Amino acid sequence: MLTIRSNGAGSKTTRVLLLHILVIPAASSSRKKEEFYLEVDVRTVAGGERGLGNSKLRKITQIALVVKDIERAKAVWARLLGVEEPEIIETESWESTHMTFEGVPSEGRAKLSFFNFENIVLELIEPIGGPSTWQDFLEKRGEGIHHIAFQVEDMEETLERFEKIEVGVEQKGEFEGGCYVYTDSKSELGAVIELLHSYS
Repeated sequence: MLTIRSNGAGSKTTRVLLLHILVIPAASSSRKKEEFYLEVDVRTVAGGERGLGNSKLRKITQIALVVKDIERAKAVWARLLGVEEPEIIETESWESTHMTFEGVPSEGRAKLSFFNFENIVLELIEPIGGPSTWQDFLEKRGEGIHHIAFQVEDMEETLERFEKIEVGVEQKGEFEGGCYVYTDSKSELGAVIELLHSYS
């Protein structure tokens, strides 16, 4: 059963899973029936507040899909979700983003549309212009889930953690008020990971 335990006045409430374990020996055994109670902090098991206490990747903010036709994709998603279609915006030119793909400056851009859920954002991406991680994904894999995005406070320190598992940078650039990095992590982590950092 699930119980709620208070740690005292002014402290946070902790969710504790109380496990009741009953050991019944075989009929031929001379052992007596035994009972145990085990308290487990759910936050630790689920990788919650304590489980990810030292991690730099604590907040997932986006799941993104690369699509061929963003007009059609956003219309279908809007019908499914029962909401109005969101607007489409385009990423800015290289003079503003200073975007590089595989270490080379690129004019690659994208059309974007966002569905804002309570706890995460679904991003639709249609690549346009020159080479980019989005165009590369579409050409090699077709439409599908492109990346998971994390909001990070310290971009440099976070990238160092990726370097330790031999994951480099695939694409990076700037946007108004912040910057982003796409890691080349498909082979190591099974997906592209985007890191988002706000300057303010």
